[in-house]
Amino acid sequence: MNYDLSVVIPIYNNDKYIERCVKSILNNKCKVEIIVVDDGSNDDTKNKLCGLSEYIKVISLKDNMGVSVARNVGLKMVSAPYFTFVDSDDYVEPNMYDFLLEQAMMNDVDIVGCNYCEFSNKKIRSKYRHDNRLLFSDDILKKVLCDQISLVVWDKIYKTIVYKDVSFSEGLKINEDCLYTISCLSKAGKAIFFNKYLYNYCKNDGSITSGYTCEQVKCNDYLKCIDGDILDKLKGYSEYDFYISCDCLKQVHLYSKCVDKENRYKYLSENISDKVLKRLLKYKINGLVKVEIVVYLISIKLHLFLFPIYAYVRGKVRRTV
Repeated sequence: MNYDLSVVIPIYNNDKYIERCVKSILNNKCKVEIIVVDDGSNDDTKNKLCGLSEYIKVISLKDNMGVSVARNVGLKMVSAPYFTFVDSDDYVEPNMYDFLLEQAMMNDVDIVGCNYCEFSNKKIRSKYRHDNRLLFSDDILKKVLCDQISLVVWDKIYKTIVYKDVSFSEGLKINEDCLYTISCLSKAGKAIFFNKYLYNYCKNDGSITSGYTCEQVKCNDYLKCIDGDILDKLKGYSEYDFYISCDCLKQVHLYSKCVDKENRYKYLSENISDKVLKRLLKYKINGLVKVEIVVYLISIKLHLFLFPIYAYVRGKVRRTV
């Protein structure tokens, strides 16, 4: 069969949501090739996949190798002219891929993206606001550096002929999405992003993103893994300074959430540049963020004490649907 789109789904011990995920993809009218890579599950995932196997290709890995390895295995199986990724506990709107594929072919672009909603205790729209217009390479990278395009992989479709050889860094366990997406966006001649909320990102209990140690955060700095040529290209834009400063704040947040609380102060002191973080204050940024940075620069310990309050308030002010 000739497919319109290949969808790669890495899965590990997620028998609870995989059926919802697959069925949501099949609600699209286009011909979809679903490639599920079972990353060594030891729950009932295998049985659930058997029940869905008439619709999908299932690749089983003997051991749990991590999401980057699973996605790379799936990428090798892609056969359609466009491909994308879905996380196994998420789901998509019925017309997501029909719409994105139509736009990809109509505009002859390398990447087409949409917007997404996040589900935890409530439904929240992402912070991104796309303007639905055709972008060329310079515009794309400027928007990346200004944090106006998300660096997750699952809210976009990619032209296979352009990106089949781009792979995930299997050494990264944090922010592997960011590195992959930057690599793809830096190669894009044309792209377009629509402000339609078509992907549903579900933050469920037990998410791996809540279980990192400070040492893991330190060893998984994706900026240090960016290809030298791509990094040189990014440094050529005036917006790069803002991007690096924003990433510094994101690192502060990662360290502040680490499970080994006794190490947080030490790692923040040793690995965060106050000079880089301070540069954010000269930009037009959210008032709460500005207060957080000032408090951090005055006292890391006070910041750590107040961090749960910052996180709570940020969650409250985000736009619900």
